[in-house]
Amino acid sequence: MADNADIRADDFKAEPYWWDRTPRPNLGEPELPSEVDVAIIGSGYTGLCAAIQVARGGRSTVVLDAEEAGWGCSSRNGGQISTSIKPDYEALARKHGAETAFNIVKEGHRSLAFMKDFVAE
Repeated sequence: MADNADIRADDFKAEPYWWDRTPRPNLGEPELPSEVDVAIIGSGYTGLCAAIQVARGGRSTVVLDAEEAGWGCSSRNGGQISTSIKPDYEALARKHGAETAFNIVKEGHRSLAFMKDFVAE
């Protein structure tokens, strides 16, 4: 595979620009517990949300990830959360009917409200 470095801008950086101001902490190698009730694989939004809910339910919980926290999609693409549903309402209505399309779009709004409440907790 050819080196594509020559097509990049002179100031190209492989890391997100926001790590300049808020770098990821160097936590070192953690000591893992010998036993847990629940092991969550992945430290993105879904994994961390699941881990917090499980821990709040009184279960011992550990989150495992192949990389450091903040390395994957939650960091690299800005971790966007929105009500954006694709395809849009009109396309969904044509394919599945107006009621189903409405329910799908409404679920997007409920998920955003859930995340707002979850973060506030």
